[in-house]
Amino acid sequence: MFTTLSTLLRTKVKTPEATKAAKDISLRRKPVYQSDLDDIEMYFMAAVKEIKKGIGSHYAEQEALSKKVAEKMFNELTKGQDVQRPNITAEQVVDVVLDSVSDMEGATPETLEQLRSGLLGVMQSQGNAHEADE
Repeated sequence: MFTTLSTLLRTKVKTPEATKAAKDISLRRKPVYQSDLDDIEMYFMAAVKEIKKGIGSHYAEQEALSKKVAEKMFNELTKGQDVQRPNITAEQVVDVVLDSVSDMEGATPETLEQLRSGLLGVMQSQGNAHEADE
């Protein structure tokens, strides 16, 4: 429809205003499939918003649970110690972490040992890097 209007204005009316109007009409044309693309984009963005809303609704619960687990680990590690200056080894931290994940599905003795080795390696390399900085 826009193409027909634009063509009629250019061929039948020979004024500068008609030429300008024809150009304006041509600029308003959309490809045939553009409305389908607009619909797809609208539905996609609505789905993304729903996903974000779902993630956000559980974030507070997950944060509270993580805080609770971290506090429990800290209390176990500092039990009977001066909380301001606790003496905690990498092995103790790894053992507390492993204890917290040992009930998870797939936590076999072999996988827990692999995790222990990996965590100890990371923590010890971090400790060595920290000591080198000092």
